[in-house]
Amino acid sequence: MKHSLSPFDALPQSKPVGQQQTGSGRWAKAQGEIFLINSVKRNFIEEIRSNIDRIDRQIVTLLAQRGAYVKQAAKFKKTTTDVKAPQRVERVIAKVVALSVELGANPTVTEQVYRAMIAGFINAELAEHAALNTCSIEI
Repeated sequence: MKHSLSPFDALPQSKPVGQQQTGSGRWAKAQGEIFLINSVKRNFIEEIRSNIDRIDRQIVTLLAQRGAYVKQAAKFKKTTTDVKAPQRVERVIAKVVALSVELGANPTVTEQVYRAMIAGFINAELAEHAALNTCSIEI
């Protein structure tokens, strides 16, 4: 069984009434009981936001890399239907949704993000494709 971590797993937890401490220093979980956090550092939310900002930078870096490949791919596509490639879109969506389940991400969020991202890249690729075709016609 896969254990998913919550953002609060790294924080100290108060001992639930009637529970014993486990060997790992954690308090044993009792039937869906939610543990109260007995101490939260003042800067914890800032630390979380800083980590989110760091991840956002990585995501944007990857989007730039993906965009460069999309731009290259536009050169090999003859029609706008080739650019839109609906069957390819659905294969990508199925692949990333399965990957999100495997990695413990929310598959609904993953699908929504990927559909929006792919739509944006298709629009950019359509513009690149049109520019390439305009240039080749003018020559």
